[in-house]
Amino acid sequence: MLRSLVGSEMCIRDRPQSFDSTCDSKEAWKRTEALKDATSAVLRSETRVALPVVLELYSSTNSLLLKDACLHAIGLSLERNGLGEKVDLSEWVANTLGPEFTRQGAPQEQVVLHRRIIWFVGKATTCLSPELVEQFCFLMVNKVSQQGTDQVVRLTAAATLASLMEAIAEAPILRELEKEPDPIPLVRTLFQLFESVDSDILRGDLLKGVGGMMRMYRARSRARKRKEMPGWDVPWPAGEITLQAIQPLMQSVGDSMLLKSIVIDVMAQLVLCRVGGDVAAQFALQLIEPCMAMAETEDGILLRESGEKLWRDLLMQSPRADLVTPLFPRAVTLLEHDHGIELGEKEVPVLIHIVTDYMVISDPQFCVTHAPEALQSIMSYLASEEHTTYLRVALCRMINVISSILGGAEEFVGIMGPVYTQVFFAAHGGVAALWESTSSRYEIGYSLARVAMKSPQNLMKVFEYMLVQRGSGDVQSFQRIMYHWLEAISKVQSPGVRLIVVCGVSAMLTVAEDSLGQLFPEMVGIVTKLLNVALKPMELARRGWQEPSNEQRQEKERKLLLCGVDEIADHVPGLVMSRLRHCADTVGHNIFQQLVAKLPAVLQQQLQGLSAQFTPPQSPNMNAQVGTPKLITSPTIPPSPLIATMNRGNVTLQPAAANITIPGLAMPPSHFEL
Repeated sequence: MLRSLVGSEMCIRDRPQSFDSTCDSKEAWKRTEALKDATSAVLRSETRVALPVVLELYSSTNSLLLKDACLHAIGLSLERNGLGEKVDLSEWVANTLGPEFTRQGAPQEQVVLHRRIIWFVGKATTCLSPELVEQFCFLMVNKVSQQGTDQVVRLTAAATLASLMEAIAEAPILRELEKEPDPIPLVRTLFQLFESVDSDILRGDLLKGVGGMMRMYRARSRARKRKEMPGWDVPWPAGEITLQAIQPLMQSVGDSMLLKSIVIDVMAQLVLCRVGGDVAAQFALQLIEPCMAMAETEDGILLRESGEKLWRDLLMQSPRADLVTPLFPRAVTLLEHDHGIELGEKEVPVLIHIVTDYMVISDPQFCVTHAPEALQSIMSYLASEEHTTYLRVALCRMINVISSILGGAEEFVGIMGPVYTQVFFAAHGGVAALWESTSSRYEIGYSLARVAMKSPQNLMKVFEYMLVQRGSGDVQSFQRIMYHWLEAISKVQSPGVRLIVVCGVSAMLTVAEDSLGQLFPEMVGIVTKLLNVALKPMELARRGWQEPSNEQRQEKERKLLLCGVDEIADHVPGLVMSRLRHCADTVGHNIFQQLVAKLPAVLQQQLQGLSAQFTPPQSPNMNAQVGTPKLITSPTIPPSPLIATMNRGNVTLQPAAANITIPGLAMPPSHFEL
């Protein structure tokens, strides 16, 4: 059956297929598409049996058209839905297609097969070894660069360059980094070919080839930097001529939304390659502005998404604030729901990231001024009961960034209080989706650890604000919500964030607040456990979190989210021990010993070791060992309904009344593991 399908496809594939001609032509097109679908379906569902049949059919025939049809059938399957299982075609391509492609003195009709081999290799990059992909890539470069190459082969090779270069950019570096060819002649050739063809698809492939060259350049620049080789920061040599070509390209593509989006993608790669500085940034902004007003057609959304990607890539370079700030209100407006534009599913997370990028690259006053309007625009997304992974990541990133900037500021509670209320509590009652989801709960917990590190008083105030808004402003509800925060952050695995959690929780020990008393064992237990883990040799060897990023915005964000803990990492144990000493001095050493005695024996031993190693003289004696339960004691509060009244006055904790509790945030029957 498969032999018949391949043969039938071969016979009719190159017939004229014009929708403007007769019904017979339309029927021929429908038959062609049906045969393509059938061939792809057989190869996908029966890969293990069907693929060897097609490969053997190719090897056993001398017919160029049948060989062409075999490669076309496999390539279509890879292009549409892929093969049914992972296969490696490297050996077959190297031993069968390689010799045919490089054959000297081949007859003129061999160009038909050359064109199809080039096309096939572009579709099969996931089935080939990185070495083979790289070899074919540079063969394609030679084909494109040689004036005597058949024009059809040359165009096909140029169109295939993008997929090959994409694959190379993601693969390990195999070639000598010092021997990079000059990209300028190839870029000029691709632009000349672009002007010589009319097909939008082919013109788009040629432009993608230029973008692929820049991706490959960036991958090699990163490799040079890792290897500490000179020249990693040298601008892409073909950057200036490509930048000069952008405006003529935008004019030449006319009304084609597809080609406009690809030109904008090329501009985005130029920005990432740091070409043009402020001049390129201003030009990029001119391209972004009209994209944000596109209609809700499929092509309009595609162009708007390309503009949003260029916007993010521009902010990645941390440009001058005065250049990019005028466009900021547009991102906030698009996130609101009264602008009349229906955003695509991918657009909302990207726009939230763009708003967050502005907070990262601007000064703190920008955040104080503009965070309220930005956060107001995402309230409906926070309150949603369903979040895609991308949306959840974008929301948590914004919360972490703004909390890192404003965590110690007086304005923090007024700005972030409504946000955390939405994050913890659903509008209909119970727990909100973001806090219920494990991954986002951890990230939100870490954002609050950053607040505690900067200002433990602000952490208490924001919890109080949330509870009062829900009508539960009593001590026991406060202890419960604190308990659930401690439970979330106790599972931290990342070295840098672990130190933030240790610093944040230990900062709470310095607050003279009776409502924290019952949670003292949990806080000391978490600090002891995490600090003990952090000091293990294997954890101390994990230094990746301290390595600077190549991109300016990413580096600013890395430093921002670390809240300075990278600069005091070696002093964190001593800091924690001094805070414990302060706590003991405040409550009295006898009471302190009684509280420590509630810890499990293993944590008491770890705390004793940390005390002996890091505490300065005149510290509280932690040698006493008391028989205690294995689990830390926690406040036990029976559930009961919420108070219906809402007190919006001064946020002040009141003594527990009528055993008020928060639906969905009741204490678990067993305590979290330490």
